[in-house]
Amino acid sequence: MALSRGVVDEMADSAEAAVAGASLVLLAAPVLSLAGLLRRIAGKLAPTATVIDVAVSSSRSCLKRMRRCRVDVSWAATHGGG
Repeated sequence: MALSRGVVDEMADSAEAAVAGASLVLLAAPVLSLAGLLRRIAGKLAPTATVIDVAVSSSRSCLKRMRRCRVDVSWAATHGGG
């Protein structure tokens, strides 16, 4: 529906396909799924890719989860909290 309405230019079959070659990746997913999602896409991220999440959580708790998944990416949280 989004494609037919012109909301998006193209659709991907998977998260891995969606991030392949992207320089900027925006994760909009529940907080508890972010680390698993990051692990899934890590092998497809460009070496210089920046990953941003917009999950509603405290930056500190989200950062801890992201660090635990041991994926080397440039990551920025866009939410407040502590």
